[in-house]
Amino acid sequence: EGQAEVDVEPQMNPDNPNLPALKGDYDWDAEFAADPDWITENVPGKLVINELDLAAQVTELTKIEDRFRKVRQAEEYEEARIIGFVPQAEMFNGRYAMFFLVVGLLTELWTGITIPGQIEEMARVGGFIGPDFG
Repeated sequence: EGQAEVDVEPQMNPDNPNLPALKGDYDWDAEFAADPDWITENVPGKLVINELDLAAQVTELTKIEDRFRKVRQAEEYEEARIIGFVPQAEMFNGRYAMFFLVVGLLTELWTGITIPGQIEEMARVGGFIGPDFG
């Protein structure tokens, strides 16, 4: 009963009711009007542009946006490819080759069977070469 009601509605900017009010939002132009370096006219973003110039800018910006979108999509496509002669597949292929070369050399060191002998043994175990009963 004695509690004050809390306003949950956000405060709106008095200059533009579509935007929320900002704390510390004040007129910078009035604050620095005496400063000779402070410009208040012909400032980018405050210029009034006619419809033709605005349409030309939108058209050019759309062309730039489309060009960069195509470049980005091409890069994403190339990065996503994992089959064929792509850099990622070549990198994995090289890593696997080095790993299995080291495994083959260590196996040769420990067992005395050469790398071609190891390949022949794998082919026999896999059934690609018939048993040698000779």
